[in-house]
Amino acid sequence: MKKDDGKIGFVIPIMIFMLLMVFVAFTWRMKIISSAKIQVEDAITDANLAAAVVDTDLYGSAYRIENYNYTDMYNKYLRTLKASLDLDDTLTPRTSTYLASAVKIEDFWVYNVVKNEEGEITRVILHKVYDNGIATNIDTTYTSDFDEIRTPDGSRVESLTIYSNISFDVDLIAGYKVNVSKDESVDVVSNGIEITESPSTAAAP
Repeated sequence: MKKDDGKIGFVIPIMIFMLLMVFVAFTWRMKIISSAKIQVEDAITDANLAAAVVDTDLYGSAYRIENYNYTDMYNKYLRTLKASLDLDDTLTPRTSTYLASAVKIEDFWVYNVVKNEEGEITRVILHKVYDNGIATNIDTTYTSDFDEIRTPDGSRVESLTIYSNISFDVDLIAGYKVNVSKDESVDVVSNGIEITESPSTAAAP
């Protein structure tokens, strides 16, 4: 019995130590995931803001806060996102302590809000450059129930708005990865974005 007691007394501390190490490793990885979300949140905000530009021709001629040059807007978004997260042209991180995969752009949507001279909304044109990870370039026009129009993150659409959503893998522990996504909307007017030049290559509806 004494030999068995000695074995038990030796095994229990080892088990406790191993459980403690697992707990410490798990806690550390959860902190990394939290830090990743914060950094990605900043990056997606910067990218949305970079894309939120107004067509100067439309604004200069009729004070229309709109932009139908979706390619230019997306390119600005992509360029800023790559710079903020240090991604290469395949959106794979060059150096990162938390991103365990290439970043995938799930959604990139542009809401153009058309108003009359009295400032009343007459229609909202939603253009989906990317939808569920697929390049679509599909337009949907809303002509009523404007108060009900919201982006997927719940933001109400009241003026030119950019919505984007990205996903990526994060190493959790022992090679186990979790997929994390982050989305955000930016409203040109509510964010006080200045009118900056954007090439007017697309005709306004």
